[in-house]
Amino acid sequence: MIMDHQKVSTVVIFILLYLIVSCILHSNEMNTETRSLCIGSYNSNGSGVDRLAYINRVKSKFDMVLLQEHWLYDSQINELAKDLDMQVYGISSMDETVITSGRPYGGCAILWNKNLQYEVTPVHHKSSRMCAVSVKIDNVTYLICCVYMPCDTMTDFSNAQEYFAVLLDIVSIAEAENIDHIIVGGDLNTDPTRASLHNDCLENFLKDHNMIWCSCLDICDVKYTYESRSNDAQSYLDHFLVTENMSSAVLQVGVLMDGDNLSDHHLTYMSMDKNVLISKGSENIQPVFPRYEWDRANDANIMSYQEHLDQLLLQIKSPVFHSDCRYKPTNMDIQCFHDSIIDACIEASNLSIPVKSYRNHQTKSMPGW
Repeated sequence: MIMDHQKVSTVVIFILLYLIVSCILHSNEMNTETRSLCIGSYNSNGSGVDRLAYINRVKSKFDMVLLQEHWLYDSQINELAKDLDMQVYGISSMDETVITSGRPYGGCAILWNKNLQYEVTPVHHKSSRMCAVSVKIDNVTYLICCVYMPCDTMTDFSNAQEYFAVLLDIVSIAEAENIDHIIVGGDLNTDPTRASLHNDCLENFLKDHNMIWCSCLDICDVKYTYESRSNDAQSYLDHFLVTENMSSAVLQVGVLMDGDNLSDHHLTYMSMDKNVLISKGSENIQPVFPRYEWDRANDANIMSYQEHLDQLLLQIKSPVFHSDCRYKPTNMDIQCFHDSIIDACIEASNLSIPVKSYRNHQTKSMPGW
């Protein structure tokens, strides 16, 4: 009789433990009840059977998945759609006409559910580190970019230039596609808490184009997204960036810590409220990226531009070069000098050159943006 009571007690204890664990796991699950658009981002480190099995298991949680480092050639990317039963658009970092030495590398892809009720259109461009689609939700057009950025650096200036070039690609696409709002997701290869050339470059980009880190929002509960296999170091490298006036649409920013994910990057995700996304289209907002209409600029506009630019350039302090090598400018000095010149050109354009309005497609002079 005593043994029976002990068995019952053991069973009750196991049931209680099971309920407690279930409650804890449930509290960490994604909030999918109120979401309207949920985007996952995953650096898979390849497209092996284990990686595809993991994506297959979690894909039902997301409307779209931004995939980095799939290691596929262009001719192989469509196989992802068959393997995962999703629509796909992507790019490869490898040239099929050249024999690849060592392991495959790079590549980006955007996957979306076949039943997604929004209009999704691939945006073609030349970058091998970024792919993009436009998503139309009612009368609002969003540009969703999947990026795989160069590795972080404090000294490699050419590396930082490549990083900046990818950001310029986003600007170029936004100008060409008549975009209302921008969403960037992927492996940005920089942690906002540490100093680096990449971080400085990205911070300036966000400031100039009214965008924000989603990791800075109060609803973000992500501590890290990457764990090094060599020393177990943890970093927050995988991010979402959105236009600032979209921040109220973001419902949740999180990360999945799954045992069957064999990549060294964890899958991150962001969910957004459809009603807020739609309402943003009716707001009288400035375009994210002004498009200067130089072909419509008259002689007075050009003269004004030249005068403003001359005044602004005179205010810039240039790096000092000494012939006797007592002092040589650092990469950071040169970067700041470069940024100041670019800022001067943009400011002179703002003050002088007609700007095309994306919202009503009318040309108007905008004294600032």
